[in-house]
Order: sequence, then C-alpha cells, then structure tokens
Amino acid sequence: MAKKTMEELLEEALVPEEERPYEVPENWVWTNIDSISKLVLMVRTTHLQREVKVFLC
Repeated sequence: MAKKTMEELLEEALVPEEERPYEVPENWVWTNIDSISKLVLMVRTTHLQREVKVFLC
C-alpha cells in the first residue's frame, strides 16, 4: 500500500456535505477527528525527520 500524501489524508478527513449536522462559518470545515489525528502525526513525524537530518549533517 502506497503512502498517502497530506492532501489525500486531509481530503479523507473532511466530512461529506450530506453528513454534516449543521452549517459552520466559511473558514471552518467539518472533519473526522481520527483522520485529523493521523494527519497531525504525519506532519510531526515529517518535521522530526527533517530535524534529525539537519542534526546529523
């Protein structure tokens, strides 16, 4: 299974329009908390990997 990009993970995290219980302001979105936690973990891991590479160079 190929790794998903952050964009793909974010798209999966968005709740489909027909499943949203009510409208939110335009600059807000409905998300699935499990998907968002995976996205945050991926960002943190990527950031940590960059720091380790800089440290080792």
